[in-house]
Amino acid sequence: MEITGIIKKIYPLQEGTSKSTGNKWKSMEFLLETEDRYPQSACLQLMNDNCTRFEIKEGDKVKVQFDLKAREWDNKAYNTLNAWKVDKVQ
Repeated sequence: MEITGIIKKIYPLQEGTSKSTGNKWKSMEFLLETEDRYPQSACLQLMNDNCTRFEIKEGDKVKVQFDLKAREWDNKAYNTLNAWKVDKVQ
């Protein structure tokens, strides 16, 4: 999937260790707002090496390619938008 918009906020990097595998992980989320007639916001997530692979900052206009992932926990469903490519747009 793909979305284009302005980065409104970049949240602090989070790090941890997986309880199930013991592998270390890194995650960084950012808030993107579209430039549609009725702007929409989406919170996307960069994982592991992708956290430092893309040089992004608040105010950048970007095109993001991402995967949509849903999981169920405690009888509720949660969505995650995992960004895997971020390109700056003029």
